[in-house]
Amino acid sequence: MKYKYNIKTYNSPDAFRMACMEFEKEYPTAKKNEMLVDVDGSTIQVYATDEGEMVIFDDYDVGAVFANADFLIPETSKLNDLFVLIN
Repeated sequence: MKYKYNIKTYNSPDAFRMACMEFEKEYPTAKKNEMLVDVDGSTIQVYATDEGEMVIFDDYDVGAVFANADFLIPETSKLNDLFVLIN
């Protein structure tokens, strides 16, 4: 994945759900895969868009809510209030 976004610097199921909901609002045609749940309770949601994949994590091993994407979120997108580019 080309771009990394920070959402929260701690685990938060609420922030994970909010990030997924906001992404779905901005990208209503994105294909949403079945949510994955790791043995440690981490949750992973994968979306496929025309621009590439967006993967949103609530990762208990890392201790954060973050996203990896094949594409850059446009500067004009409301998602930039929540998804902070870190690379």
